[in-house]
Amino acid sequence: MFLRKSSGGLDLLTEAKLQRRFRPPGSELLPLYAGYYVAELLWELTDHYDAHPLLFDAADRCLVLLAEGREVRPLIFRFELTALRLLGHVPSLSRCVECGQPVEPAARIPFGPLAGGVLCGRCRPGKRHVVSLSKEAWSAMRRFADPADDAWQAEPLPAGVGGELRGAMNYYLSHLVGHLLKMLPYLGHEGTRGSATSRSDNPAPTTKNP
Repeated sequence: MFLRKSSGGLDLLTEAKLQRRFRPPGSELLPLYAGYYVAELLWELTDHYDAHPLLFDAADRCLVLLAEGREVRPLIFRFELTALRLLGHVPSLSRCVECGQPVEPAARIPFGPLAGGVLCGRCRPGKRHVVSLSKEAWSAMRRFADPADDAWQAEPLPAGVGGELRGAMNYYLSHLVGHLLKMLPYLGHEGTRGSATSRSDNPAPTTKNP
């Protein structure tokens, strides 16, 4: 419980109660870094004093599963796309973001981070900063973004698909917040930049906060 100051100074904390500690299993650092990344996403994607109960519940659930030793990569993909959906920033993944027509499965699907989602063959020409996703990575992204689909918890995520998806998400989030998120390099080699299976016309922005 805290008292908000209207003058812009520090708020006054009057009461706090610890509900649960975040304790990753064993001595592994990856789940710990993933927990820090969840906190960073919350900081970057939300405004001060703007409550999002559903987002808080999703973050809490992600931290619980990380503490249980679940595989980190799928949990982070699920939380990222859940946060984007709840905050109104989720990319269009089934219909062309330009014309609204359904995007049919193909060997490669154009994904425009700046445009806000997938593009059909007619709308693709002339667009800059477009990532070419494999059909498998596109399907995985749709599965992680669907709140009614829990198949991601049981189906293994191939390393190549995960790396491709990580590159696309890095690109999308970097454009959204204006810089590369600081904890991404600590999530492993697939957390810093796009993989070799992900192709783009221009490199992802890597501007950091001063």
